[in-house]
Amino acid sequence: MDWKLLLIGGVMLVAGGFLAWRFRKSSFGSQPGPGCAMAVALLMLLTGILTLCVGLFFRT
Repeated sequence: MDWKLLLIGGVMLVAGGFLAWRFRKSSFGSQPGPGCAMAVALLMLLTGILTLCVGLFFRT
């Protein structure tokens, strides 16, 4: 477990979760901005989850 990988994964998980929670009720059809922000938030959230799983699965 590399502590830097776990830290980066945790930060991405928290930031992506916060942004996804913040933009959950935005109108995606009328404005392109909230849809792009939600897409980035979900990518950050899933990347954080994958990073934490890889960091915990592979030991260095």
